Amino acid sequence: MRKNEVLIIMPCFNAERFVGDAIKSILNQSYKDWKLIIIDDCSTDGTLNKIFEIKDSRIEFIINERNEGVALTRNKGLAQARSGDFVFFIDSDDIWENEKLELQVKRLNGGDKVVVSEYIYTGNNENIIKTDLDVLDMKGFINKKYRVCFSSIGFVYNDKFRFTKVGHEDFVFIIQVLNEYKYINIIHKALVNMVKVDGSLSSNKRVAAKWHWKNLRNIHKGNVMASLFSMLMYIYRGFLFSLKNK
Repeated sequence: MRKNEVLIIMPCFNAERFVGDAIKSILNQSYKDWKLIIIDDCSTDGTLNKIFEIKDSRIEFIINERNEGVALTRNKGLAQARSGDFVFFIDSDDIWENEKLELQVKRLNGGDKVVVSEYIYTGNNENIIKTDLDVLDMKGFINKKYRVCFSSIGFVYNDKFRFTKVGHEDFVFIIQVLNEYKYINIIHKALVNMVKVDGSLSSNKRVAAKWHWKNLRNIHKGNVMASLFSMLMYIYRGFLFSLKNK
């Protein structure tokens, strides 16, 4: 009988500058029993060279034949998971603290279904993103009571979970997880260094706002007032976050 695994999924695209450090942060984890699936989405820089420099039997490589985008690329990693596995995502430009997996696997083994952590946000300065909340429910997540770092998430895998190719696919995926598990548990320790990468599509505020509005209309099933309230919270709390974390 196959035991439940700890699977880490890392999509890569033109991440030559960062991916080596991201992988090393996984190799340095105090919890050692994991499998890392790295999927390269047709990088045109030196990403593959950086990846292949690192030798470890726990790492599996997948190279897309054509550029498919982050949603479908992550799904290739999820296709290797089975119900009950503990799944974690890390973006190729983020860094995990050494005890991240150990603390989160302990919580998942203890009965939590999905956990995130506080994190360090590195833009022009480094700031720790904290919250007083111990759990985040659907309403709190949609209305941005806490801004979740996707590289901090760990959850018990369910066959229902898949990414859809839409803008803000991380947000939509977490909605799926919340539909199944109802709330997210929060660890009050910064376990991820999230690096802001200027020039990414999601950093374009106008594009991001359009994506988010479309997603909110779907989530609220066309209810304009509920969608508008959530959109105002997205704008307001996003402004406060940007002001505080320049």
